[in-house]
Amino acid sequence: VGVAQDCQKMLHEKDGLEGVLARVAEALPERLLDTAYAAAFEVAAVDLEMRLEEVRVLQLIRRQLDLDTLTVAAIARAAKARLRTLN
Repeated sequence: VGVAQDCQKMLHEKDGLEGVLARVAEALPERLLDTAYAAAFEVAAVDLEMRLEEVRVLQLIRRQLDLDTLTVAAIARAAKARLRTLN
């Protein structure tokens, strides 16, 4: 609960979400940047719908983590394949 409250406070600061994402990018080792994006993509895609707000946040994350287009496409394709069902 405390961590969630701290995050909420940071989101209300001047830099908002972009400031939080900058802190995340600084805190993560380079080898985990694509993993962080993959986790965010999974959360956004789990309901098999990608809302405009989710797309926008993923764009912000992708830009802040400085991920290349091929990596992002591979993460998206893998997540979609993993979440696909027979119905």
